[in-house]
Amino acid sequence: WDRARLGRLVGHVVSNAIRHAGGRIEISVLARDREAELVVRDRGPGLDPAKLSRWFDRAEPLRRPDSFGIGLWIIKTLSEAMRGSVTAANCCDGGARFCIVLPRG
Repeated sequence: WDRARLGRLVGHVVSNAIRHAGGRIEISVLARDREAELVVRDRGPGLDPAKLSRWFDRAEPLRRPDSFGIGLWIIKTLSEAMRGSVTAANCCDGGARFCIVLPRG
């Protein structure tokens, strides 16, 4: 992996969670044979389900009217540049969960 790109990716997903959660976040990393998975979960208000198809669009303000919505787009772009993927989902007990999967090796 490109360490600089990986650092930016992790920094963006963690800072995005902190900014929107306003408190505690959970981070986990799982290494498998061919891929690594980074999961960041926040306890914020979650993502608007009505905007599901646009969560990772470049200029989609998701939670706050003053947000430019570029954070999730950057996360997606960096993940894909590293041949990986990112998904997001609302948690049943509140907050959002972001899962980044990157190939190893």
